[in-house]
Amino acid sequence: MKSESGEREKLIVVSFFQELEPGYRFSASDWPLHLTLVRPFSTEEPVEDIETALTEVFSEQSAITIDFGEVAQFGPREDVPVTTVVKTPELQDLHDRLLAVVEVPDAVNNPQWSGNEYRPHVSHQRQGAMPPGESAQLRQAALLDYQDGQNATRTIRRTYSFIELS
Repeated sequence: MKSESGEREKLIVVSFFQELEPGYRFSASDWPLHLTLVRPFSTEEPVEDIETALTEVFSEQSAITIDFGEVAQFGPREDVPVTTVVKTPELQDLHDRLLAVVEVPDAVNNPQWSGNEYRPHVSHQRQGAMPPGESAQLRQAALLDYQDGQNATRTIRRTYSFIELS
């Protein structure tokens, strides 16, 4: 089934390190600090179906403590500064469950960095970087529209809160 527009939708799933609301827009060149949970992917499925499936995943997901590793250089030319994130079984499990929602193995851009090859990291942004050796909690995720190009905008479609354990 195709999306409402009949075209492929391009989306991404991330966790921001600040609370942001649906409808929040920003330039592709000015991302807030975030951890990508599922790389950009294309789908013909109605976005509402993906949102429902993500709701099911996140309704069972408790907050995850992540540890920041070293500063590294990613990208094709190794010129994108990032702070690596220690890949734990809990983080890998969440990534794998989210990939299952996408369901189309070739839908994810750069699949060499998904599944077992997932390389969690936080790219350094204009407003700063995550410090190596520190920790943070992932408590919320977001589904965003993802347009290609440096001048494109990103828009948060929906946010998902992780469950709080007492």
